Amino acid sequence: MSPVGSPPIKLKPKAGVACNKTNYTTVYPTDSYVRHVLEELGDEVSKSKSYAKVIKFPEIDHPIMSGQGACMKNVSKAVCAKCLKDGAKKVLEKCPRRVGAQFNATACQLRYDVY
Repeated sequence: MSPVGSPPIKLKPKAGVACNKTNYTTVYPTDSYVRHVLEELGDEVSKSKSYAKVIKFPEIDHPIMSGQGACMKNVSKAVCAKCLKDGAKKVLEKCPRRVGAQFNATACQLRYDVY
């Protein structure tokens, strides 16, 4: 609570990336799968009615990874897509070869996990 007479404290949510501490050991094809899932989330979430999407890849009985993405309902499709693409870029830069990572921002969030 702010002291009497002082302006209220405003908290600004910041975008952030969290990386799993474990690296995956098989670089190929896992790197390309991670990129594929993150790109697909950027393309598909903004097109979905729910502004959310879960992707399992490859789409067979035993996927080796999954990704989840969502946008706030009050943002435009363009803002949603840009937020997810920016988040994917940050995750790839800050969490190379990690078995999981997530990005959270005011407009969107995404994550992936390698099994």
